Amino acid sequence: LSLSLIDAVREKIENNWLIPLGDRDKDLQIHIDIALNPDGTLQGRPQIMDTEMDSTFRAAALSAGRAIYESQPFKLPADQYQSWQSIELTFNPKDMVNQ
Repeated sequence: LSLSLIDAVREKIENNWLIPLGDRDKDLQIHIDIALNPDGTLQGRPQIMDTEMDSTFRAAALSAGRAIYESQPFKLPADQYQSWQSIELTFNPKDMVNQ
């Protein structure tokens, strides 16, 4: 999957991501895997890959998951479906502060 396609998906999600107020300046690496249907909708729930989560991390991760739901369908090239059927994404609230 090209970096530009991943960036387009991440940007669409970040535009819908309401980061909990207290988490905006925290350096949290949130790893989420998503599986998509050919029409760009989710095949199932986004999978938060991080196993050790305190309440702050969990709140930020769950809000990122909600943003993924709100962002679908993703407009991706149908002829490249095999490359974007499954996408691993990383989000960090601290990266969003400057945007």
